[in-house]
Amino acid sequence: MASSHNIHESEQTVLNKSFNPTTGLLQVELMGTDGVGSRLSPTSVVASKIVTVGTTTYIGIAAPGTAAATQKWQCKKIVDDGAGTITITWADGNGDFDNAVTSIETLTYS
Repeated sequence: MASSHNIHESEQTVLNKSFNPTTGLLQVELMGTDGVGSRLSPTSVVASKIVTVGTTTYIGIAAPGTAAATQKWQCKKIVDDGAGTITITWADGNGDFDNAVTSIETLTYS
Protein backbone atom coordinates (compact mmCIF):
# COMPACT_ATOMS: atom_id res chain seq x y z
CA MET A 1 0.00 0.00 0.00
CA ALA A 2 1.45 3.33 -1.01
CA SER A 3 2.00 5.95 1.63
CA SER A 4 1.59 9.68 1.20
CA HIS A 5 4.39 10.32 3.73
CA ASN A 6 7.83 11.33 2.60
CA ILE A 7 10.40 8.85 3.88
CA HIS A 8 13.62 10.61 4.81
CA GLU A 9 15.59 7.64 6.08
CA SER A 10 15.49 3.92 5.41
CA GLU A 11 14.70 1.39 8.14
CA GLN A 12 18.33 0.29 8.05
CA THR A 13 19.54 3.86 8.64
CA VAL A 14 17.23 4.21 11.63
CA LEU A 15 18.44 0.87 13.03
CA ASN A 16 22.06 1.90 12.51
CA LYS A 17 21.45 5.12 14.47
CA SER A 18 19.85 3.07 17.28
CA PHE A 19 22.85 0.75 17.62
CA ASN A 20 24.93 1.23 20.78
CA PRO A 21 28.49 0.04 20.02
CA THR A 22 29.37 -0.14 23.73
CA THR A 23 26.67 -2.72 24.53
CA GLY A 24 26.38 -4.20 21.03
CA LEU A 25 22.60 -3.74 21.24
CA LEU A 26 19.91 -1.64 19.64
CA GLN A 27 19.00 1.15 22.04
CA VAL A 28 15.40 2.18 21.63
CA GLU A 29 12.77 3.78 23.81
CA LEU A 30 11.19 1.26 26.19
CA MET A 31 7.45 0.95 25.75
CA GLY A 32 4.85 -0.70 27.94
CA THR A 33 1.15 -0.88 28.53
CA ASP A 34 -0.61 1.29 31.07
CA GLY A 35 -1.44 -1.79 33.18
CA VAL A 36 -5.12 -1.55 32.34
CA GLY A 37 -5.54 -1.97 28.60
CA SER A 38 -3.44 -2.92 25.64
CA ARG A 39 -2.65 0.67 24.66
CA LEU A 40 1.10 1.27 24.38
CA SER A 41 2.46 4.17 26.36
CA PRO A 42 5.94 5.71 26.55
CA THR A 43 7.76 4.93 29.78
CA SER A 44 7.33 8.54 30.88
CA VAL A 45 3.67 7.74 31.59
CA VAL A 46 4.21 4.42 33.36
CA ALA A 47 5.78 3.72 36.72
CA SER A 48 8.97 1.69 36.42
CA LYS A 49 11.49 0.00 38.68
CA ILE A 50 14.83 -1.19 37.30
CA VAL A 51 17.31 -3.24 39.33
CA THR A 52 20.63 -4.52 37.96
CA VAL A 53 22.56 -7.30 39.67
CA GLY A 54 25.71 -8.22 37.75
CA THR A 55 24.66 -9.10 34.19
CA THR A 56 20.99 -9.47 35.13
CA THR A 57 18.48 -6.62 34.87
CA TYR A 58 14.99 -6.73 36.37
CA ILE A 59 12.35 -4.36 35.00
CA GLY A 60 8.92 -3.75 36.49
CA ILE A 61 6.28 -1.47 34.98
CA ALA A 62 2.84 -0.43 36.23
CA ALA A 63 0.30 2.34 35.99
CA PRO A 64 1.56 5.69 37.35
CA GLY A 65 1.28 5.95 41.13
CA THR A 66 1.22 2.18 41.75
CA ALA A 67 2.90 1.39 45.08
CA ALA A 68 5.83 -1.06 44.92
CA ALA A 69 4.05 -3.44 47.33
CA THR A 70 0.89 -3.56 45.18
CA GLN A 71 0.54 -6.68 43.02
CA LYS A 72 -0.16 -4.73 39.83
CA TRP A 73 3.30 -4.79 38.26
CA GLN A 74 4.52 -6.56 35.12
CA CYS A 75 8.03 -7.88 35.81
CA LYS A 76 10.69 -9.27 33.51
CA LYS A 77 14.23 -10.52 33.96
CA ILE A 78 16.89 -9.89 31.31
CA VAL A 79 20.07 -11.96 31.48
CA ASP A 80 23.13 -11.25 29.32
CA ASP A 81 25.38 -14.34 29.23
CA GLY A 82 28.32 -12.27 27.99
CA ALA A 83 28.63 -14.42 24.88
CA GLY A 84 26.04 -12.59 22.77
CA THR A 85 22.88 -14.26 24.10
CA ILE A 86 20.26 -12.29 25.99
CA THR A 87 17.42 -14.19 27.66
CA ILE A 88 14.17 -12.53 28.75
CA THR A 89 11.82 -14.28 31.16
CA TRP A 90 8.68 -13.13 32.97
CA ALA A 91 7.69 -13.27 36.62
CA ASP A 92 5.32 -16.22 37.13
CA GLY A 93 6.11 -17.25 33.53
CA ASN A 94 3.71 -14.66 32.08
CA GLY A 95 3.50 -10.96 31.30
CA ASP A 96 0.58 -10.31 33.64
CA PHE A 97 0.36 -7.24 35.88
CA ASP A 98 0.11 -9.31 39.07
CA ASN A 99 3.38 -8.88 40.95
CA ALA A 100 4.85 -6.52 43.54
CA VAL A 101 8.33 -5.05 42.98
CA THR A 102 9.48 -4.58 46.57
CA SER A 103 11.94 -7.47 45.98
CA ILE A 104 11.73 -7.80 42.21
CA GLU A 105 14.91 -9.92 42.02
CA THR A 106 13.41 -12.66 44.27
CA LEU A 107 10.34 -13.35 42.10
CA THR A 108 10.19 -16.64 40.17
CA TYR A 109 10.93 -16.12 36.47
CA SER A 110 10.42 -18.48 33.54
